[in-house]
Amino acid sequence: MPSPTILTAAAITIALATAPSALARESGHEKGLGPGCANNRPAIAHHGGGGVVTTTEEKAPIPCTTATGWRTSEPSIVLTNLGGVLLQPAFDKAGQAMGLIRSLDLGTTWEFVPHAAGGVAVTDAIDQNLWVDRETGRAFWIAIDLPSPTPARLDRSDDGGKTWFASGPPCPNRAFGPLGCGHPQVFSGPPTKSLRFQQHDYPNVVYICGGGANPLACQRSVDGGATFGPAVRIPTPPGVACVGFTNFGLNGVVDRDGTVYVPFTPCQRPYIAISTDEGATWQVTLVADTLTLGFGMLALDKDKENNLYAGWVGFGDRLPYISVSRDRAAHWSAPVMVGAPGVKEAAIPGLVAGKRGQVAMTYYGSTNPPGPPFPPACNGLSTSCPGYEKQTWNTYVTESWNALDRRPLFWSASLNDPAQSTWYGCSPSELGIPTAPGSTICTARAGNGPTLAGRLDYYGMTMAPDGTPWVGFSQECPGGLPVSGNPNCPSTLTGGSTDGLFGLVGRLVRTGEEEDDEGD
Repeated sequence: MPSPTILTAAAITIALATAPSALARESGHEKGLGPGCANNRPAIAHHGGGGVVTTTEEKAPIPCTTATGWRTSEPSIVLTNLGGVLLQPAFDKAGQAMGLIRSLDLGTTWEFVPHAAGGVAVTDAIDQNLWVDRETGRAFWIAIDLPSPTPARLDRSDDGGKTWFASGPPCPNRAFGPLGCGHPQVFSGPPTKSLRFQQHDYPNVVYICGGGANPLACQRSVDGGATFGPAVRIPTPPGVACVGFTNFGLNGVVDRDGTVYVPFTPCQRPYIAISTDEGATWQVTLVADTLTLGFGMLALDKDKENNLYAGWVGFGDRLPYISVSRDRAAHWSAPVMVGAPGVKEAAIPGLVAGKRGQVAMTYYGSTNPPGPPFPPACNGLSTSCPGYEKQTWNTYVTESWNALDRRPLFWSASLNDPAQSTWYGCSPSELGIPTAPGSTICTARAGNGPTLAGRLDYYGMTMAPDGTPWVGFSQECPGGLPVSGNPNCPSTLTGGSTDGLFGLVGRLVRTGEEEDDEGD
């Protein structure tokens, strides 16, 4: 097995800082922010609950977005230790060239990168995931395909995503339930002190968690992702039972002591599964006595001092919330509504954390929803749902650098120009808006591409080593057709078999501040 390439924290920062500086000189980007930055619409300062702050000593961060030009579905995004940006999935009009795209200039240009030779072929566009181990620089790319039972593959890269080599097949289907390794998540972290001796030529434990209905299961690798041990099921919390899917969470996290935290939402309730023995046994804890919305997963991350942050969209008011734990998920703060001022409906949250007190959340947000009361059931193209035809959505990032304070200050901005919406019609959440756990009143799709490719359960968010939150998200072009006034749905689109989702990459750039140069 090739030895992992390890970059120091300083090298990571240099790799990322050099690219925007050079790009700014060549392209004339103001203040070296890089491509696609909207200096004319900085983020808005506000407190929890949406109260706008009119004056602040901090400089407002700037939203930046570029269009990749590649079709996508449920995207994930990572920044490599070498300064590159990876986004997947990417595929052509016919849905045949399935892979990822890579940018070395902050999203200005992209190149296509295929899977490693060998392994399970992947032709569908759902349920793929990326991860970069910051300590070693190794990138991981997990993908599944349909129909059930779901085969899976894991590829690894030690050169910043330029080339990949295949691992042994992960996700034993029988252990992962009737739908196999649905919605797989790959992540890594340090081993526990007592089990460190089990590591084989790789410093960190690599985890894969996935499922499709109860139960959720996880497995680990002690050799850098080359092989994986048996899957262990996470127990369903006592007293939690419902008909239908369990909504799973996004990436798990591992603290400095090797404790593993995995977010999940059985029956749309936000729970964290905790393991202190590298996934051999699990206990679960409730984040908040509430219900989450649709297929918006529970998002989780930790800052550099092991404070945990959980984010979700609430069932009752359809708005985004964050809760904080300072004691290893034993207790959680009262949820705070963090939606941007003017947002009246949200969907599909993601969340990342950085240095102490820094947390950023992304979500699709709408300022013109039809309800309440919301229109009745609909199943079809998002813009064909009665009552939702004129609803539009933007992709937001809300960030705080003092989230542990008694009254945190949040900054919110739409990554896209609000005049060029990123979603139209009914909610982008694949399972739409539930009237009760397990049921929906709006199940919409974006277009007519490969199986399920026009629907979303989640999209990607990552924290760069320099402390900048990055988002890989989908631009909906309903029916795969042009949208007047939106260059991201150009006049060249013809509909038919063309899918309605295209990849965008955005970030919220903090200006006039020192960069966080501690790799995490």
